[in-house]
Amino acid sequence: MTELIAKIIRDKFPTLLIVLLLTVGLNLCVYVIVPVTKIAQWLPSTCLNCLSVSLNSLAQQVNNQAIDFNHGVITLTVTIIITCFLLLLPSLGKRKRLA
Repeated sequence: MTELIAKIIRDKFPTLLIVLLLTVGLNLCVYVIVPVTKIAQWLPSTCLNCLSVSLNSLAQQVNNQAIDFNHGVITLTVTIIITCFLLLLPSLGKRKRLA
């Protein structure tokens, strides 16, 4: 995800700032913003609280029983596949133009 943002922004400091805000902000917004708690199982940053996800305390705190280890593995796998596809998309477009 950091590489994708770096390709879009192309400057080191703003990239670092945006990635830090996304990492910390999405992690904390699960606790603070009520509508986000409904989709918390689909946010990859929810899995950063690995201990609370494994112990099921996060699911009880935000009242979302879909937050568990298995769902976290599925979410992270899908996120990695989507991010890899988005990173490879520009290079595939360049190859077609060269051919």
